[in-house]
Amino acid sequence: RDVERSRGLGDVYKRQGYCNQLKSELALYEQGGRLYLMSADGERNYQSEQQLAAQKKKFTKLIKQNCR
Repeated sequence: RDVERSRGLGDVYKRQGYCNQLKSELALYEQGGRLYLMSADGERNYQSEQQLAAQKKKFTKLIKQNCR
């Protein structure tokens, strides 16, 4: 068994999972998903349009850098 090759495949599978997660997150933002943080008292704090745009940009950049 080729240990080096097996180790390489593990990295590929980890990267695939990471890329799929990034793509899912980006899809939420592209579909106009409104994300919020819940405060301790149960109040929803929604992200602004600027924050949403920044998140889309961030995930797009991460996908370009890490996914093929």
